Formats: sequence, C-alpha cells, structure tokens
Amino acid sequence: MNITLSEIERIADELLIDVSTPPTDLQSVGRKLNVDKFLIEPLPHLGELRFTDAGLVVVTTQYLSFARRRFTIAHELSHAALNKFLDAPLLGGPSLERSCDRLAAELLMPRWCFADSPAASLTVQSLIATSQKFYASLQATAIRSAELFGASVFETRFDTIVWGFGRYSKGSICRYPLLEQLFISGELTEPGSLALPPNSRGESLRLDWAPIERTNKVLFIEAWESMQSLRPVGS
Repeated sequence: MNITLSEIERIADELLIDVSTPPTDLQSVGRKLNVDKFLIEPLPHLGELRFTDAGLVVVTTQYLSFARRRFTIAHELSHAALNKFLDAPLLGGPSLERSCDRLAAELLMPRWCFADSPAASLTVQSLIATSQKFYASLQATAIRSAELFGASVFETRFDTIVWGFGRYSKGSICRYPLLEQLFISGELTEPGSLALPPNSRGESLRLDWAPIERTNKVLFIEAWESMQSLRPVGS
C-alpha cells in the first residue's frame, strides 16, 4: 500500500487536534485510536500492538531509553492510525513500517512546532535543546530538522558513519574523500566548518561539524550557506 506524505501529514494533523505538544501527549493520541493501555514488558523486540476486548494495547520492551520508548509508542500508534484512517493492514512489510516511522515523527515533532524552534539554526546545541523540548533522541531530532530545512545530517564514530540522512549514508567515510581527509588530519576533534564548491546554479553549501561531548562521535550538518555554523556542545 502506497501511503503519501500528504496523507501522513493529514492524519497527524487530525490526531493532534486538542492534544498538548511539545512534547506530544501520546496517551491523548492513544485515546483517539481506542488504545486502552500502555505496557512495558521484557520483549525481545522493540514493541507491538495487541488486541483485547477493552481495546488496543501498546507494549514496548523494557530495554529502551525514554526517548526511544516514546518513538516506539508513536510507531505502534501509527499502525493503529493508518488502519483506522486508510484501512491499511496492521502488519505489513518495509513500506508500511517506513510509513509508520514517518507518521511517528510527525506526531512527536509536528512540523508547525519548528517555526519558532532553535533547530532552524541547525547547530548541535540547538538540536540538543530541541530534542529535549520534544522528548526525542538527538538522532531523530537532527533527521527531522534536516528533512524540514533541506539539509543533510550524519554522525561518525572514528572512521565510520553510524547513521546518515540526505547525501550521506551509513558506512566507511572512505567513500567520501573529503571526510576521510578531515579524519586523517585530526580536524574532527574540534568544531569546524568548510565551504563546499557551489553547484551548477551557483548555490553554495557549507559542511559544519562538532564533537559530541563525552562520546567518540561527531555530528555533521551540510546546509546552505545561509544556515548558522555549528558550535561545540556545551559552549
């Protein structure tokens, strides 16, 4: 079943009517979908949606962080929502799972909430503040921000991209000569910024990076020159 972005946004808008956000009150969203309970159990997987005589039950595994649990709950609620509004199957393949992930992001981080959000500046510090505002992970917040503002974001650990959105994908940084050069030179241990060659339309991009404190990870953002450069976390 092909579910469009406009359909996902419409469903999110309807579910969030009279719901407190941010952070999104997921129990209120659940009540609109006949979800009776939210349980935590030692599941071997992230979560599931169960049927009972009283209604639906969302169950998440006990081995999740607070932010990851909220996303998993939103994902399971999205299965119920797509079934209710579009008659989508409650269980499906990768395409349905991706649609549920997208709807979960819309529910947790509504696009209109970014109008006055510090994430518009796309700095590490602002992304941390925004993730705390939405009770979301830094990764989910960075990806959502990049999606809304037309940027690319990714995170490295040593010489590996551990996740990416946009022009950069998971794997060895050796696939990107510029990143490999920055890694070898040791420049990634400090915040930095680098102007990239303009495209055929004369539009310029800038690659900014900053190490994430108390980790071996570096967060990168590639955005248009008009975007503010990254700053070190905690500065």
